[in-house]
Amino acid sequence: MGRLAKEAAVEDGPVVYDKIPKEVIVTREKDHGLQMWEQQWMDTRKGAVTKAFFPLVKKRLTQKIPIFPELTTLLTGHGNIKSYLYRLGLTENRMCPCEEEEETVDHF
Repeated sequence: MGRLAKEAAVEDGPVVYDKIPKEVIVTREKDHGLQMWEQQWMDTRKGAVTKAFFPLVKKRLTQKIPIFPELTTLLTGHGNIKSYLYRLGLTENRMCPCEEEEETVDHF
């Protein structure tokens, strides 16, 4: 078997195997998808609270974090958290961030 491998490496004959392994293609596509996701994450102006916790998508994907309703509420800034912070004097506005945006937009 060693002789055949050596002959194949030395000869200038036709290429017998020129296909890309499936694993290489899958890895490339995953990397490309992650790069696109990362760029969208950096370009968006939404999710400021979540970005404070997870500035990079790749880093977040490597962390094992159990997702539960309270965490989602905290990261999105929705729920009654803002009113509790207001009651404790830790914020100047008791409204949810999405409600603040609605008030600042002119409605026709």
